[in-house]
Amino acid sequence: ISLDALSALLRSLRPGVTELGCHPASGDDLDSTYRAERPRELAVLCDPRLKALIASEGIALCSFHDLRARVVIPIMGR
Repeated sequence: ISLDALSALLRSLRPGVTELGCHPASGDDLDSTYRAERPRELAVLCDPRLKALIASEGIALCSFHDLRARVVIPIMGR
């Protein structure tokens, strides 16, 4: 993951809900095939330029709990 790649992805989003999965971490004590990638993900996600891009693109970050309160699901038969 890189800041440029994530920025391009975020700029290409269409209106609606998008889930972005990542597994950032620090330290080298992780026993995972993604051990080398996790600190890079953390650095990109903590980069202040990413925060600025998210704001400029009008992207709202939220949890699934928050999303449930925002999305109205029509009930059939009503």
